[in-house]
Amino acid sequence: MRSQADGLYDRMSTLELGLFVAFWNDILERFHAFSRTLQDPKLDVNVAVALLKSLQQFVLSKRDSLDDYEKKKVTYPERPGTFSRTHARARCRNISLTPLDYGQAV
Repeated sequence: MRSQADGLYDRMSTLELGLFVAFWNDILERFHAFSRTLQDPKLDVNVAVALLKSLQQFVLSKRDSLDDYEKKKVTYPERPGTFSRTHARARCRNISLTPLDYGQAV
């Protein structure tokens, strides 16, 4: 169990996971605020449309903001500095194997 917990901790303390957590936290906080505002019975339709456009622009602006999150040096609040960068995985080329009798008439 301890070995499994150590392995899980190592995977959870990667920089990439920290960046994804911070990214999705920002996105979901904005969606939550938007959802609460939409549930107001006194909400005007024009305000709702403006909020929806604002949310769309926010999400589009987040697409290229990875560098901003890396600059923030995302860490766990209770354990600052625990995230580490993992080595990039080497991409392998897919190879399609064909049977030996491929293309031969029967």
